[in-house]
Amino acid sequence: VLVWLLWRFLYQPVREVIEKRKQLAEQAFAEAAGKEAEAEAARQRFEEERARLAQE
Repeated sequence: VLVWLLWRFLYQPVREVIEKRKQLAEQAFAEAAGKEAEAEAARQRFEEERARLAQE
């Protein structure tokens, strides 16, 4: 009975919280990777524009 009570009221809620945090972390990581790709593309455009202006 004690094992069932612990599983029901402690283990399951803790597991749910851990899973939610894991999902949030994965989402934040994916968002950061997207922002990093955007920043790299902007940097590349800047470098190309700078090189073009330097040739003029």
